[in-house]
Formats: sequence, C-alpha cells, structure tokens
Amino acid sequence: DFNFLEDRLNRIKAKWLLMFLDCCYSGAMGNGRTFGPIGGKAVPLRVGAKFVDDISGEGRFVMTACGGNELAYENAKIKHGTFTYTVIGGLRGYADYEGDGAVDLDGLSRYVTRQTIELSGDKQHPIRGGTLEGPPVVLSRIPRTSLDSNKQDRKSVV
Repeated sequence: DFNFLEDRLNRIKAKWLLMFLDCCYSGAMGNGRTFGPIGGKAVPLRVGAKFVDDISGEGRFVMTACGGNELAYENAKIKHGTFTYTVIGGLRGYADYEGDGAVDLDGLSRYVTRQTIELSGDKQHPIRGGTLEGPPVVLSRIPRTSLDSNKQDRKSVV
C-alpha cells in the first residue's frame, strides 16, 4: 500500500532521505502507475505524482532501477538484480571517481546509471530525482587497500 509507505516516509524528520527502488516499472511512480503482485499476478496499482512529490524534493533523493516502461532485470551470472548489484559495487569503491576513498551520492548515481545500462544491455535506464543542498554527501569510505585494487578496473564490477 503506497499510502502506508508515503505516510511512513513523511514521518522521517531526517535532514536527508535517500531511497533506492529496485523494482520493475519503478520509474513510472511519477506518472501515476506501477505494478505489484496480487495473487501471484502483476496488476496495475495507482500511484499519483503526489507520492513522488512527497518523497522527493529538497533534502530527499530517489533513484529508481529503471524507467516507467522498463523491467528491472535479474542477472543469473551476478546473482542479483542489476541495479542493486551496481549500487553495492559503487558503495564498495567503484564509484570513487576522485580516488580519495570517499563515494559520494553524485558519483554513486553516475556509476549506477552507467553500469546498470551496460549490464542490462541498454534495456534498463535508472532515473533519479530530488536535491541535496550543500557539500557532497559521502555514502561510504573505502580503505586504502581496496582503493588500490579498484584502480585496476573502475569500469565494471563484473
């Protein structure tokens, strides 16, 4: 129930809220539709633009696994959803574009977008929304030994 989710998100009084949605048609949430399982079948659920307006905006960041008419792919080789796999890899250091041991939100979202498109064979295109004002938001810090090994291959986590 998206009303339940919206209510819970609105109760969060944090300065920043980051939300990553790894589900099919997740980019459609702003267009008033997405899909969910009911009785084992995918059926349309109505989700208004107000939902996205309420969870994104200043101090809130939302990134979806794919566009509104796309599937969020699972990959047997990597044993994960493509989007989640790239988020994990990015947080582990592949999205540290500055080479300073810090993965920030901008670097992560750029990395995740590029890698998700590549790993899905250009079938899945993540969407991001919202704004975080101020200095870069650091999401993870990478130990120096991990940084050195990541320099070998920043292109891909596969």
